Amino acid sequence: MKHKLKFIAVSILVMAAVFLAGCKGFGGPSGDAQIVYFSYYSDSDRNVLKEMEDLIDEFNSGYGKENDIYVEGAGVSSIGDQNVVLSTQLTSSTGADVVTLPDEWFKPHAKNLEPLDGDVGTESIYENLYSRVVYNSDSGLHDENAKLLAVPVYNNPAVLYVNLSVLQSVGVVYISVEEDDLDSFNAGGKDENGKTKSDLGLSDVTVLKKGFQRDTPYVYGVNKWQSPAADETMIFNDKIAMNWDETDDLARICMNSFNGGKGADYGFGTQWWNSYVWSVGGDCLLKTNNYQDGGVGYNYGLAEDYSNYIVLSDQGYQGEFTGRHYAKGETLELLDKLEVQKGEEITPDSDGSFRVNGQKAKIRNSVSAAAREGTLAQLPSTKTAMTRYALLSAAGSEKVSPDYATVKDNGITYFTNDRLAMIVERVSKLATVNSKMEIGDYTVTYTPVYKEYVSPADASCDEVKTQGKYATHSHMTSVGIRKGSEVKKEALVFVKWLAGSAQKKLAEDGFGCVNAEYESLMLSVTDWTKNTAIINEANKISGKGDWAYLKSRSWIDNWATFLNSGVASGNKTIEEFFGANVTDQANADIKKAFV
Repeated sequence: MKHKLKFIAVSILVMAAVFLAGCKGFGGPSGDAQIVYFSYYSDSDRNVLKEMEDLIDEFNSGYGKENDIYVEGAGVSSIGDQNVVLSTQLTSSTGADVVTLPDEWFKPHAKNLEPLDGDVGTESIYENLYSRVVYNSDSGLHDENAKLLAVPVYNNPAVLYVNLSVLQSVGVVYISVEEDDLDSFNAGGKDENGKTKSDLGLSDVTVLKKGFQRDTPYVYGVNKWQSPAADETMIFNDKIAMNWDETDDLARICMNSFNGGKGADYGFGTQWWNSYVWSVGGDCLLKTNNYQDGGVGYNYGLAEDYSNYIVLSDQGYQGEFTGRHYAKGETLELLDKLEVQKGEEITPDSDGSFRVNGQKAKIRNSVSAAAREGTLAQLPSTKTAMTRYALLSAAGSEKVSPDYATVKDNGITYFTNDRLAMIVERVSKLATVNSKMEIGDYTVTYTPVYKEYVSPADASCDEVKTQGKYATHSHMTSVGIRKGSEVKKEALVFVKWLAGSAQKKLAEDGFGCVNAEYESLMLSVTDWTKNTAIINEANKISGKGDWAYLKSRSWIDNWATFLNSGVASGNKTIEEFFGANVTDQANADIKKAFV
């Protein structure tokens, strides 16, 4: 009866729309194990499909065999195909018992998932991932009536890949030293690559607490960028996040058009705005009012032009509107930073501001006071963050990045061919990178963070005046049980195993495991990338992408297309993106999508 399905064509799945329910209860080597049918998705990387296959084999030969459960699996390698599979499998009385749900398709299909009550074994799953699948499919909110509808299994966070060969070609010295270990390193100690300052030709240099340092630092809006001098000291440290200026500076230094023909074609590329905007506390979707009437209380946020605020106090901060207690390092929601009261109407304006009862909204007096007292710190607006993101490739910019389509479709190829020095990409791309590069020729590090130094143009200053959050997004895959499954008990056994014991193999094989129990194991695996601690950090803090915010992703299409095909492709300016037509259309689409 064993008929393991490998890389089955989605067309076959759709036509059949069912697994062979009649075989249940007659599977496995013994012939009497209960079959659980599993439909899974690979996140577009074939190695993930292979990993899922291996996990199924491991379950069937071990824990499943012990419990008389046998899993039959079928995989698809396209996110679009997976949506079709979910639409057919979850609505069929004889569909798959267990399905994988990429973030993008979790909410549209949540109503057809079995709530996971009782002990599901999720205690060690990272909270930022677990919270994505606690959801109320009726209200469309993560509210007080939300239920656990799936379990995270695999996370695919975005990190910054850095081509060390390109850096070396333009005279940048690479080190790997934690901030707390810099004093020891400066005193003659070794970095994590076993190198001392003397080994690296830095004996007379004080290494600063910076992701990138040079003798003539570039500061946007303060001084003019200049090519490095022949004898200039430049140091990249993959243990400390670069700020926006350092990222821009290093990108230009690595580009042959800026640096006398040395280096790569491009310096830095990313297809996502998230890390820039999230770092200062902004977002593309903002809560306004009490959000009780079908989406009217949500507004588009990428043009928002109010300062953001981050909590500095160890005691936290109490939001006046929401009542939310913000912990140190968290940023305030719109309603807690603006002077607005319950029941007052708040509406967006075309200049990135909001109106309250027809008057332009102001920052709360209490927020301003808390900033003066040091409880909060003021950060740039979302509009400012988007402007810095746009400088990578927008019309009229220096264009340190390839156009959006190139970054999206061929960015890793550019990176591995030494044509692109740095790229923000998902951890799953490690397999491709490792197939074309030696591990010592690249590293991974934090995505850029907003960070302002006390004296930013002073090459010797590393004292931070204000800093935002480290932020990145991820594509997470969870597993859920079809509401109509006849083998829910056995399916739950498999689901719990995927979220628990299976995470050991995912960690060992270099995938973004979701279970904190295996953090140390990931750190011990040294043969698939440098700086694995970054991947752990990214797993812990990564947020879901904008495509997964609402039940329907249609609300992002217009503004995202304008941003990607226009601004990020060098065809439009960021000012055009901030125009009223984009904002008005985005708000109209939000109301339609909140269903």
